[in-house]
Amino acid sequence: MLKRAMKRQSALFVCLIASLLHISFSHHADADDRSMQIKQAQMKRDFEKRSREMKAEFERKSKEMKKNFEQRKAERESASTSSTRTSGTSSSSNSSSQSTPKVAFDPSKAPSPERCLAYFLVSARKATSVHEFLKYLPDEKQQSLKRRQERYDPADVPRSREFFLKNNPDMDEESLKFLTNPPFVNSLNYHKHLAGRVTKITGVEVDGNNAKIRVEVTSDVVVNGIAYTRGAATIGMVGEGSLWRFNSYSEDIMVSR
Repeated sequence: MLKRAMKRQSALFVCLIASLLHISFSHHADADDRSMQIKQAQMKRDFEKRSREMKAEFERKSKEMKKNFEQRKAERESASTSSTRTSGTSSSSNSSSQSTPKVAFDPSKAPSPERCLAYFLVSARKATSVHEFLKYLPDEKQQSLKRRQERYDPADVPRSREFFLKNNPDMDEESLKFLTNPPFVNSLNYHKHLAGRVTKITGVEVDGNNAKIRVEVTSDVVVNGIAYTRGAATIGMVGEGSLWRFNSYSEDIMVSR
């Protein structure tokens, strides 16, 4: 009897312990679930808050970019209007120099196209100013170049450099100089470099007051370690007044050694 009673008590004790453990584990499991739910809810709130902040920041930057764009647009339009107004005033006071009609060509008084080209090349090669070869350019190009030079303002250079660098931070110094140089300087550099590359005239075709002169030019093309030092180009000349004037330059794709 005593043994059976002890066994019964022992069994009851085991059941009691098991029940307590079950309750404890259930309590911890419920606590873990609630903790996870709280964390998930907090993460959701944080995510939604961050999303709202990012959206607000995006909208702010978009408005700022739009404002800057509109401001730059207004500045460009203002500058354009000012230039047009200045140009118009200048035109009214100097109509004879800026409204010069195209010069009539008199071939009987003009040297040959190739000789006029030679005059231009010699002048451009040794020139230190565009004025030394300007007369060998077509009248229309002369007037256009002069007008652009008149509108050029050195005070605008810092702002122009800042604008170009802002739009292209990788722009090199040479490109920046070209974009902000006075028109006369760029014209001098271009024609001087071009004239220095022409080595000889190889052919001439004349059609009315237009002429095409084939020339040989120097080349600095290197392909697979092989230098190709000679190329070819076509120079267009137009007859005006008593001269054939340098009008265009088109270089061939093919080069040779």
